[in-house]
Amino acid sequence: MIPVAAQYFLKIILYVGIQIFLLKNFALFNVAFCLVYVHFILRLHSETPPLRALLLSFLSGLSVDLFYDYLGLHAAALTALAYARQYWLQRSDSDGGFFPDIAHNGFLWYVTYAFPLIVLHHLILFFAEVGLQLFWHTLLKVAVSSLFTLAGVLVIEYLLPQQRQT
Repeated sequence: MIPVAAQYFLKIILYVGIQIFLLKNFALFNVAFCLVYVHFILRLHSETPPLRALLLSFLSGLSVDLFYDYLGLHAAALTALAYARQYWLQRSDSDGGFFPDIAHNGFLWYVTYAFPLIVLHHLILFFAEVGLQLFWHTLLKVAVSSLFTLAGVLVIEYLLPQQRQT
């Protein structure tokens, strides 16, 4: 059995690897970007301690930043997503811990869980990148990229095996 810390490390390498080697230069019309590395944080168990989730998100985002040359933008946006995720899950978690995935919660629940968090991540990332100079273009980029990322996350959700409920 692999220790939990090693599992997290391997998942970070896997998600960052997918993002860097498969999706880094893949953009639709230079507006829509698929940033599936956010799925790593979205899929953490609901009882993951908040500090652990924040540290994992910061490390994942920083790893992506190293390859995108963004100096902390991905780390900041993903850490904000992890922070907001804690509050979002508190509203849903009525009967103990669960995996926030499609297999255990259904498609509609997952989309209403993941999409607002993806939008938040993209708002922070893209507006931190350019500021308010190109407001409408950046807002379009956020909207289209959020939908593209959600589609990528949903594909991964259906490809991954189900996790055991604890």
